[in-house]
Amino acid sequence: QIEASAQGHWHVIDDCRKSADPIGIAYVGAMCDDLFNVGITYKPNTPGAWSTTWLTFAHEVGHNFGMQHSFEEGVGSTGGIMDYGDKRLNGEYQFNKKYRKNEVCGKLSREVNANCQFLKDPVFTCGNKKLETGEECECPDGSSECECCKNCKLKGQCSPFDNPCCSERCTYADTRVP
Repeated sequence: QIEASAQGHWHVIDDCRKSADPIGIAYVGAMCDDLFNVGITYKPNTPGAWSTTWLTFAHEVGHNFGMQHSFEEGVGSTGGIMDYGDKRLNGEYQFNKKYRKNEVCGKLSREVNANCQFLKDPVFTCGNKKLETGEECECPDGSSECECCKNCKLKGQCSPFDNPCCSERCTYADTRVP
């Protein structure tokens, strides 16, 4: 069984293909999908190919975000990274906001925010023996209270479980050499 990935997108850039132009493939609208959040861009094995490969990469990531091709005004004429032309709109490399913005914003608000683990606030658990954000200490036995710690808040200055410079009395150890 394949375990789901917490990443929103995986992308491979491969330079093994013998081609004059970069090409790519990606699933449309699959950002944060457990199985289909992938894309592949094939970089031509020719000098200077990186100058166009990044545009193909951006185009394929656009598909993962839910964007379709921008052919509303004709293939190569609509403009933007999702068109097949020079990928420019008003002289700049950019996505066509006139035709693609609602798709992306809709996808982000509906599915990506609901399914992407990396966009969700992390859940921290007191008593799991891991010092996490917002916790001052953890008890070595995983309980909620021990000598120096209660509910992941320090009772004293420190906790020897989380800080090797702390004494058993919950104070910093004397580091002076007699």
